[in-house]
Amino acid sequence: MDKVPMDQEKLLTILNELNAKMTEMIQIHELRYSLLSTRIQELETVNTSQRAQLFERVQDLEQFQRECETAQEYERDRS
Repeated sequence: MDKVPMDQEKLLTILNELNAKMTEMIQIHELRYSLLSTRIQELETVNTSQRAQLFERVQDLEQFQRECETAQEYERDRS
């Protein structure tokens, strides 16, 4: 199979097409990265919110437990 030399114009066209395709792929990559980054931030926000809610719930339960213990001590002292 003989190699046929390409003219410069055809080479330039191919290079421009490759450049355009690479630019498109970079933009897609940047968009995906941005979406992924946004999603990670959303999940971190949800996790922080859930942690705060769980912490408040634990505090409420601990307070309830202290109140129950105080009430039991009071009842024992009355008996």
